Amino acid sequence: MWNNVGNNQNWVPLELPDVAAAEQPLAEIEPPKSNWGELGVDLSPRIVRKLDLKSAKALRLTNAAFGMSGTSRFTSADVPAAAEIHTMVKFFRDSTNICTLRITDKENFGDQHMAQLVEMLPGHGAKIDSLDLSGCIKITNAGLDHLTKMTKMQSLNLNYCGQITDAGLGHLSNMTAMQSLNLFGCNQITDTGLNHLSRMTAMQSLNLFGCNKITDAGIDRLSGMTTLRSLNLILCTRISESKVMQLRASGIEAYWWQ
Repeated sequence: MWNNVGNNQNWVPLELPDVAAAEQPLAEIEPPKSNWGELGVDLSPRIVRKLDLKSAKALRLTNAAFGMSGTSRFTSADVPAAAEIHTMVKFFRDSTNICTLRITDKENFGDQHMAQLVEMLPGHGAKIDSLDLSGCIKITNAGLDHLTKMTKMQSLNLNYCGQITDAGLGHLSNMTAMQSLNLFGCNQITDTGLNHLSRMTAMQSLNLFGCNKITDAGIDRLSGMTTLRSLNLILCTRISESKVMQLRASGIEAYWWQ
């Protein structure tokens, strides 16, 4: 359900009994309490009974150290099942340092799930700087409307979110910290949509692959993106070769073929 910095993925706190008294036989140690039952099986008693006293104490102290930091140590999270988002309420409520989100249930995740997710996030996602919605085919303009609090967003992947139109990009216009935006396959976007992106002056990489309704005039509306270094215009059939040459002459790595 979530990723952690380092190799402690899916780590669940384990509370071990106090084993300070070295003379206490392991057989008499009370089985430790844990929330491993949520995973369907409680393995903690088996683990502690296989440790010598010194190792058991070390594990207890290590667990305490991790427990002190709690879920605040998580900085990224995967959302694997749209229908089970409600089960993640406590995790997101306590995970105050989450800044990266990736949706993996691409076929089912829709606008209503986005609303639920944003509602659970501290500050309605105000700390989120990276969101991957690639392939979430049910996301529409209404889903993007829930992202308006994410003003720190630097990277947004909307690859193959084909229902998004110019109005949807309008909901993103206040994301002025945006550095990377992937609109691959969002072929309903027109020059009007690009105008909504003009405030994203920190943009470095913009992917418009297959956005075949945009024209040279729409590209001109991106002139304020002075930090833009990569622009994908492949299969943008209304973009002229002369415009691509102009972009390349200005130092932008423009990818293009029809």
